[in-house]
Amino acid sequence: MRESTEHYLLKVLAAYYFVEKEQVDIRDIAVEETICGHTIPDVYIKSQNIAIEIETLYGEGLAWPNKLKETIEKYKGCTEISEVWLVLPPMQASMYLKYLVSMAKRLRELKVVGTSVKILTVDLGEETFVPVARISKQIKKIVKSWEISDSTT
Repeated sequence: MRESTEHYLLKVLAAYYFVEKEQVDIRDIAVEETICGHTIPDVYIKSQNIAIEIETLYGEGLAWPNKLKETIEKYKGCTEISEVWLVLPPMQASMYLKYLVSMAKRLRELKVVGTSVKILTVDLGEETFVPVARISKQIKKIVKSWEISDSTT
């Protein structure tokens, strides 16, 4: 199965981010290489032991929560990693925001895979990754400003 253009470009952005913003040597970045004997992350930052999974959720239909769960659970028992980044495009992160924020909280509490799991999206203007909870705050701020301007008209 071919990956979508968006999936591919998010992998490129991940590599770019670590090389340009975090000063990681490009040779320390693996794309779709096996780790832990069986797991293949989209991007793996060897020097920091960060596995990055890009999930566009295209073609998942109503089963998208299961897809996210499977993606995270494939790291159970993988002691080579210190963090798993689950990265969603901004549109999907916005659409499923409430579920993603509660999922991030549950993952922190339950330590499902024995390591840190971050659910992130992309700030394209800053060319960086941000927690989905941050966009929740931004959306609330925007909606609140709309409510204020509506009440003054």
